[in-house]
Amino acid sequence: MGGSYRKVELARMEADVAYFQARLELIGEPSTANQNAQRKAFKHLYKKLSSQVAVEKQVHAKAFSVEGLFDG
Repeated sequence: MGGSYRKVELARMEADVAYFQARLELIGEPSTANQNAQRKAFKHLYKKLSSQVAVEKQVHAKAFSVEGLFDG
């Protein structure tokens, strides 16, 4: 896929991570079973997506590294 597509997808993933983080902050310490379930779900989604964003940024950084310019 093209570079601009990857940038858009990365931006979307970063926005989702920010959303999950905000939801976790809003829930705070859960006082109901529903809030506890939401907290668990958002925490899982936050961790999973954050790690995917980190991997994607690493891949993206390598694609534009100076080292690759001099390979034959």
